[in-house]
Amino acid sequence: MLPLLIFDQFEEIFTLAQADDRGRLRAREFVEELADLVENRPPLALERRLEHDDTAADDFDFARADYRILIALREDTSRTSRTSRARCPRSRRTACAWRA
Repeated sequence: MLPLLIFDQFEEIFTLAQADDRGRLRAREFVEELADLVENRPPLALERRLEHDDTAADDFDFARADYRILIALREDTSRTSRTSRARCPRSRRTACAWRA
């Protein structure tokens, strides 16, 4: 069994989450952490921990990605999301558009 994480109406992170400074900060942090997950790289906090503790890396297997991620957003907001895709090159390779 392969876990699938589904983020529907993801465009709201670029619209509703931008109402105030706190929302923008939380949205930016979430997108950065999600990009780390998609790219199978350690988040910044873990990277810092690994720099100071060589044995901590033994607890992680960065060669595996036993999950899939599906992000759904309206096409008219895809221009806004392009800045986030820069941190997540894999998303470009698998993006597609569906039309009703």
